[in-house]
Amino acid sequence: MKKIIYIFVLMFLLTACANDQSVKQNTNNVPNTVNTEKEASSDSTKSLMTNDDYARLKVNELGEIPVVMYHALVDENPPTSYQRTRTAFKNDLQYLYDNKYRLISMNDFVNHNIKVEAGYTPVVFTFDDGEPSDFSLVENDGKLVVAPDCAVDILEKFALKNTDFGKSATFFINGGESQFKGAGTYKERLKYLVDNGFDIGNHTYSHSEMSKLSAGKIQEEIGKVDEAIKKAVSGYNVSALTYPFGIRPKTDELRQLVQNGEYNGAKYHNDIAFREGPSMPKLLPTIHVKYDMLNAPRLRGNEDEKDGNDMGGYLKKYEKTPERRYISDGDASTIVVPVNEEVNINKERVGDKKIVTY
Repeated sequence: MKKIIYIFVLMFLLTACANDQSVKQNTNNVPNTVNTEKEASSDSTKSLMTNDDYARLKVNELGEIPVVMYHALVDENPPTSYQRTRTAFKNDLQYLYDNKYRLISMNDFVNHNIKVEAGYTPVVFTFDDGEPSDFSLVENDGKLVVAPDCAVDILEKFALKNTDFGKSATFFINGGESQFKGAGTYKERLKYLVDNGFDIGNHTYSHSEMSKLSAGKIQEEIGKVDEAIKKAVSGYNVSALTYPFGIRPKTDELRQLVQNGEYNGAKYHNDIAFREGPSMPKLLPTIHVKYDMLNAPRLRGNEDEKDGNDMGGYLKKYEKTPERRYISDGDASTIVVPVNEEVNINKERVGDKKIVTY
């Protein structure tokens, strides 16, 4: 009997020890989990900007965003102010990078999906006319590669060296398969751009002055290019247009056909259409109440205009009055503005983004 009791006591002690060890193991694990959660929460809190941070950085997400218009690149002596030397273009990139500008895509500009670092200003690059000096392909050892020293080649090399700058740009093309003349087919050229993070836009089929076109002709000019791009790059959505010579159709009714129309049985839609030059008093973001999506401004990519209405002129203005610039808070899900600017936000274009004032 004593032997049986002894066995029960021994079993009880062993069980208690095991349970105690289990409790100790669980107790040791619990603090790790709790600490991890606290640390994550603490890190998250630290990452949030305060009003003091906004004031220090002068955050204003209703400030000006330069949209720059380039045409052909040349080696020297540009024949007109539409051309830019390759050296000057490279200098543009370096200036923008050194002065806290960062490239964003056309889609992100239109939808105000600004992801640049806090304290930095977004900038948009556009190229018109499908010039081979902007982009073309050459054949090298049986493979198609970007032509040396075209704008795309320069952008890609700069982006490799400066990985936080970005390499986005939109190429607005006309009709015909001569666009970006060089090696490869029309389809291969457009596909390279899309596959490598660039965008394609509509510059009308024959580069006609749109103020002289009828409703049917406007739709044909836009629809032909839209059709060709979508045929070449399956599933691609063309959403931006630039007016030839910067000139819009004459009436509001005709201008609506720039945004929505139909050609050859297929409908097209453009979210935005750009003029030439600062067609609005300021280079506002698309969420500003005064932004006109069919009268969007661009700056010619040079520094020669006496009135200062080109890229060089505006960059000098920003040096003297930096408060004009769009300054990001670093968070694409929020729109941060000084309290007196909130009235200028177009709430219909904000979507689910949170508006923050300080």
